[in-house]
Amino acid sequence: MIRVLWFPAYVCLILVLMLRIQWIVVSALAPFALLTLLVAIAGGRRLVFEKWTLSLLVVSLGQLFYPIAALALILWKLDVALFGLPIGIIMLTSLHFHFAGLGLPVLLSQLENAFPIQKLRVLPLLIVLTIPLVGIGIACSPLLEVCAAMLLSLQLMIVAIWQLEAGMKFLKTNKTAAILLMISAISLLGSMPLAMVYASGEFLQIQQLQIPTMIIWHGSLNACGYCLCGLVGFNLLQSATSTNKKTSHSS
Repeated sequence: MIRVLWFPAYVCLILVLMLRIQWIVVSALAPFALLTLLVAIAGGRRLVFEKWTLSLLVVSLGQLFYPIAALALILWKLDVALFGLPIGIIMLTSLHFHFAGLGLPVLLSQLENAFPIQKLRVLPLLIVLTIPLVGIGIACSPLLEVCAAMLLSLQLMIVAIWQLEAGMKFLKTNKTAAILLMISAISLLGSMPLAMVYASGEFLQIQQLQIPTMIIWHGSLNACGYCLCGLVGFNLLQSATSTNKKTSHSS
């Protein structure tokens, strides 16, 4: 069902972002909401019925987070605010759980599988467990928000260095994938300090970075740089590995 639904769901999602007529918005968001729910059910099913591995835990937890992206998007389009948060923060919550909630766990799993480092093996799981703490902090506690944001940012900077090392390792065997992975890692190294500056400014009530600036730089670096380049890079790397295995078996 996920394979059948994902394309129409994202087409409807693009329409929703361009429209303001509420009944059309609610109708068009239904396929995306259903898609996120199916992704979460698939993740929960894996946790119940499959043997736990680090990769499975990381990706499955990310899948469980995904419906929050749809819920926040629906609230934003209907102008419904929660916990006294500005409506713009509701929209950013949707983006956060789309990229950090699902894209990040998938990339962490791919990195751990492609270039495992024993000392850092538990780090992807710690990162995934830290993601919801940021949202809880935004809703309930400025102290928790700044601590969780700082912790998540520092963890992800370590991941960026880890991925940069992985990209350099694959330069000789798969140059295109390696360059994409390195661009992805550098994007993360650029976006995370911005998150730290923003979180500390919010906690100290000193506006060092404005939301529009964060959307342009932090958001673009994470979405286009880290997630997009990283996903394409790991996909190319995985395809090349599968091809090599098939060639070796046939020979």
